[in-house]
Amino acid sequence: MFTLKEKRVVKLNTLQQLSADFPNGNWIYDNCVFKNREFEIHNISGFFLLLHEMKSVFAGWIFFLKVLIDKKERYIVDGVRADYRYATSKLRAFWLLFLEMNLFDKVFFFLIAVIPAIVMLLFLLIYLPTKILYMFICSVWKKSTNKTIIGSFNFSVNERAIVIYPNKLSRYSEEYKKSIITHEHMHFIQHSYKNKFSIKIKQLSDTAMDYVFSIDESIRGYFSYILDEHEFEVRIHEMLVCYYRAYGKLPGSLSELETCYLEYILGENYDGKGNVYTSKMIYRNETHADDLRLIYMSVRPEFDEVFMSELVGVLYANLLDYYGLDWKSMVIRSEIAGPNLSAYLYQKIVFRSSMLL
Repeated sequence: MFTLKEKRVVKLNTLQQLSADFPNGNWIYDNCVFKNREFEIHNISGFFLLLHEMKSVFAGWIFFLKVLIDKKERYIVDGVRADYRYATSKLRAFWLLFLEMNLFDKVFFFLIAVIPAIVMLLFLLIYLPTKILYMFICSVWKKSTNKTIIGSFNFSVNERAIVIYPNKLSRYSEEYKKSIITHEHMHFIQHSYKNKFSIKIKQLSDTAMDYVFSIDESIRGYFSYILDEHEFEVRIHEMLVCYYRAYGKLPGSLSELETCYLEYILGENYDGKGNVYTSKMIYRNETHADDLRLIYMSVRPEFDEVFMSELVGVLYANLLDYYGLDWKSMVIRSEIAGPNLSAYLYQKIVFRSSMLL
């Protein structure tokens, strides 16, 4: 594996990255449909970091606008067109009425309506661009100076570029840096998989989240972020990398997955006979372990039994699909009842709280 300081742009493919994640684990990724897909790792800082964040924010806004005119949101465009036709018909009728007014009425109308309207229009033409520019600059500055953002994959900017910020990573170990590349590469795989199989990305349901988890309002935004389906998956992927390096295998059942999860977040291994051993798993990124621990500790008691099977189990099966381990994914999914907790949280079926009990 390369050192981050060696090159500003490094080209790799998924097979090389998964080989680095799972040493001597070719059985894991030999059938991965994306193993030959190339991606780039960009190490940027200074002016290039600022430029990248400008592109990122702008692309994010453009992507949002595209969503609004997506075929599933076509009713919005149709509604705007209908409103436009209605407004123009009213303006035409008003113009005919204006032409019929006497001179005094026309002057009076001009003073109380037209002049204030022109002033307001000029104000908006100056105020709105200034406000948008201010928001843009704030967004760019916030992202470029945020020390917690040390890597990114933004498909709306570049579908094959993982961006790493070496200046922000300088205080971390080499293994931690590699875990960041692992994290962002998995986002690249998720995006590639969703595109190839035309899978629509669903958003986390706030209603279901509040029903299943007990969340401190002070961390609500962060909790919603790490519980996002893709973010949760990449944290489980990092857990699997650590588990594989310790034991040379992946969990073969939901029971083994639960043991793996608990060992990762607690740092201890239980043998089922009451004996406790120090975990063999070595953290590369303790933040991921903290995130998985936070999610686990926030589950409401009534969902303790289904959390591992119906949520973590489903996300694990998704990861197995990414790796190309379809047969192993089918084994795991055969243990999971449906409809399940994952489907409710990520709005793949209509959420009704009564259906979760």
